[in-house]
Amino acid sequence: IFCHDIVFFFQAEDGIRDAQESRGLGDVYKRQLLSFKGLLSNDDADEKRQKFDSYPIYLQHSVFYDDETMKKARTLEMCHRFFVFDTFREKGNKYYNKGDFAEALKYYERALSCLKWLTYKKPEKKKKEVKVGTNLPSQEAGEVSTEKTEEKNEQEAILEDDDDDDKYSLLATYNDENVTLHDGEDVREEMDKDMRNSMLLQIYLNLAVTYLRLSHYSLANTALDDASKVSEKSTQILYRRSQVVACNMESRIEDLMKAKKDIELAIEMKKYEKLFNSEPGVLRILNLANADEAYIQQARFVEQRIRERRDFEYRHVRELIARAKEIQMIEERMRAEGKTPRESGEDNTSLSIGAEGSYNEYEIATEVVNKYIRIIEFYQESEKGEEQVKLARKEILPAKELLHEMTFVLNIDFKSYKENPVIDDILQDVTIDIEDPKIQRRLERLKRQKIKDLFEIKGQIYNFQVFKWAVDDYFKRKEKEQKAQEEQNKANQAAAAGQEKAGKSLFRNMFTAEFGLQLVVVGLLLAAFYVFNRNSSLLNGILFRSGK
Repeated sequence: IFCHDIVFFFQAEDGIRDAQESRGLGDVYKRQLLSFKGLLSNDDADEKRQKFDSYPIYLQHSVFYDDETMKKARTLEMCHRFFVFDTFREKGNKYYNKGDFAEALKYYERALSCLKWLTYKKPEKKKKEVKVGTNLPSQEAGEVSTEKTEEKNEQEAILEDDDDDDKYSLLATYNDENVTLHDGEDVREEMDKDMRNSMLLQIYLNLAVTYLRLSHYSLANTALDDASKVSEKSTQILYRRSQVVACNMESRIEDLMKAKKDIELAIEMKKYEKLFNSEPGVLRILNLANADEAYIQQARFVEQRIRERRDFEYRHVRELIARAKEIQMIEERMRAEGKTPRESGEDNTSLSIGAEGSYNEYEIATEVVNKYIRIIEFYQESEKGEEQVKLARKEILPAKELLHEMTFVLNIDFKSYKENPVIDDILQDVTIDIEDPKIQRRLERLKRQKIKDLFEIKGQIYNFQVFKWAVDDYFKRKEKEQKAQEEQNKANQAAAAGQEKAGKSLFRNMFTAEFGLQLVVVGLLLAAFYVFNRNSSLLNGILFRSGK
């Protein structure tokens, strides 16, 4: 799939070729640092990192851009700060045009951190005093004191050297208490605010299109969301948002229909947007001269994607429903012949489509994709890993395509068929009582069989070593989960047995000799109380008659 478009503010793209979402971009080491929770428990870390974790990764990376150049740039007037911002942006453009999108992101992040950034407050270091023993002769004590002092000074010097790199070590824990967001609070002039917003819009669009080229659609959408906060009426945002959805092969029909509305609105709004009413020379400088053609091409591309997606969904859903109808007709014919058909899954005949169970093939396919992601992340940190990254990116695409197809089949909801226009259209042609619980169970088994068939037929695309690694880890994890479940069951059984034993022990104790003696004593007391009450009543009667 080719998605022809233009890149605002820098040279035109030659197309978006990778239509499957891919990960492993940016600096892996930095991401490990940002996710490090130190000695905090998971609950404590989650509670103290709520705000920090809500920031997008390109903003979180700004904690690393605290060199002297950045510190000085952030104190400049906005008009002067623009030149530093533009220098980083232009460097990012050069790497972008070379196809090195990960390196381009680093410079775009630096450009953004001139305007919006995070600062990390380093913890104060407590210096420990070195005590020198005095029970030695004065000369030896002096020598030891000198050695200790020199060693202490050397250690302090090392600490001071490491202090600048403290936050780059795996001992730095980032949370809401030591990280502060700076979002233009010092900008007060309206002209400076407008200039800053214009620069933010520009860099957010650059980030979005770079993530788009890396097929990282979620982050591209996040960057466009941030762009919308500084400019709600930009057709460029609508254009890019439509592009992100259309280029993502996992987008549903509902998503594509929204993308269609976005590009149609962008085409209409473009007629009145001041930017596009500029002189032709200005539009050429801004690389917007061919915007009309790009917008129209995007509208056509969205229409094409809607047709492709509808055909994709229709093909898979119709195959399942048609197969369920076929089995139903075979059963009816068998009954007419006086035979009793067995329920699917009870035997190994042609009607058997698999018993109830887990989606092992789907889980393994997911594991394979995760292994490719780990390979990409690992080799990105290696100086000689560029070729390995390219190879892994190439191999992950068909693996993700297969996983996407299996995921769609897995998520087909036949119970909510009225909310799915594709299922509703198919039921107009194929007559079947889809609300029948028996038909529902059959469709679920057919889904499992379909996923198994996809895995067996298309699973040959996998790299054998990666596939073996994924399968081994999958069964190791399953074995570990099974053992944990067995241990939990034993613990539950032991607890239940303990409660039952305690109940029986109480019951037995109730019939001991001591307990019987206690019952006798209580019985005697009750009898004495009864006799006393009876005698009191007789005495009261006698006194009453005498008095009368």
